Amino acid sequence: MHFGARFAYDFGRCQGRCFANNHCTGTGDCTTHYDQYGYIMGCNLFSSKYPFPDFDTAARCNGEPTGTRHCTWSYEDAGVVDLTELEATVPGDDNCCEGACTNFWVNEWDKGELKAKTNRALDLFLNKYPTLPRDLPPPACDFNKETWYAVDTWPRKDPWAKGNTNR
Repeated sequence: MHFGARFAYDFGRCQGRCFANNHCTGTGDCTTHYDQYGYIMGCNLFSSKYPFPDFDTAARCNGEPTGTRHCTWSYEDAGVVDLTELEATVPGDDNCCEGACTNFWVNEWDKGELKAKTNRALDLFLNKYPTLPRDLPPPACDFNKETWYAVDTWPRKDPWAKGNTNR
């Protein structure tokens, strides 16, 4: 297993796993599992199964991850696509800022248009960095809750509830 549970962070601290009605397992859940497995990346089990690393955690390695407590993930800077460059791919007068106008943000909630915007960003990246791949496949989320939480005894509490000490 390369990924663990994705813990929610609110009020500047780990609130654990969150469930229906905003009930979370609390900081003890986080501490116990970070102590056991290190500062792992967690993943949501959305259809894309894309993990969400926290770029400020101590578990980031320089180079290949070793799996030790403080070296569970890494990344390489592949380049930058600036919003100004991206907006320039769709000229227009709908949205103007500092003398530059664009229609890039028109129909921002239309699914077809969102896909087109994503493809423009990927194409722009490929044009700027032709020796790199246009896109990468999402890593598979191999998190197994039965292994991770063989016995799940963590109570669920609402971290937003008045009087909650996890704030």
